[in-house]
Amino acid sequence: MQYFIFSVYFSLLSVSLLTCHLINIEFLVLFQTVGDTSAAQASGGQNGPQIWERPWSVDEIRKSAYNWTLAGDAGLLQHLQEFSQRIISRTHEIEKSVEGLVHEAKLTDVRVNNVFNGFMMLANTQFVENRVYDEDVNAMEKKQDEQKKDQEKTREEREAELIPKVTAALKYGVDVIDQAFEALDTNVANSDSEDDEDVNYRVDPILEAKDPYVTRPMPCLIGGPDFLQDDNVGLTEYESGKSI
Repeated sequence: MQYFIFSVYFSLLSVSLLTCHLINIEFLVLFQTVGDTSAAQASGGQNGPQIWERPWSVDEIRKSAYNWTLAGDAGLLQHLQEFSQRIISRTHEIEKSVEGLVHEAKLTDVRVNNVFNGFMMLANTQFVENRVYDEDVNAMEKKQDEQKKDQEKTREEREAELIPKVTAALKYGVDVIDQAFEALDTNVANSDSEDDEDVNYRVDPILEAKDPYVTRPMPCLIGGPDFLQDDNVGLTEYESGKSI
């Protein structure tokens, strides 16, 4: 019986000591909270937000690093959340800018293709010379010097220089005719008129213009996958020598 009473007394004593310890901890937490509240009112004013209700700056984080509190954790958390939100918003702005740049690049590509198509349509009706050159400042002076030299040359020298140019021009003209026209066969057998024909009679050649669209590809089927993927709908110029 005495042992039971002693055990109960010892248990009550332990509970009393634990209760006192918890009361001391509550007082310490209360004093810490009061201190943080006073510091918040001193820094933010009576009408401003509390120190743990706003994001801390980098300077405040550095100053409070050696005396860190729960308010510092809250301020640091809000600082990181604000920094993350700024990074995300800036990333969205950059993404929109890149999308706009890609859209402008696609529009420019379409305009360039339209210009190429315009030149191709113009080349079917008239000659278009494609060349790129830089204007020389001294070009006029060189032309004047050449004109003076031509005036000083004799007639025989000018004719000797002109003959190769005329020959080259005639050769280019014949090459163009061979490329653009096809000679038809004029030797048609006619037994009834062979005896009546003059021996010295010469038949003029008959030329027929070549079809420029024979070697060109056909466009893709409208609505097909090739039509949707190819910007030129299958009308890209093939290299010379390839057959369709």
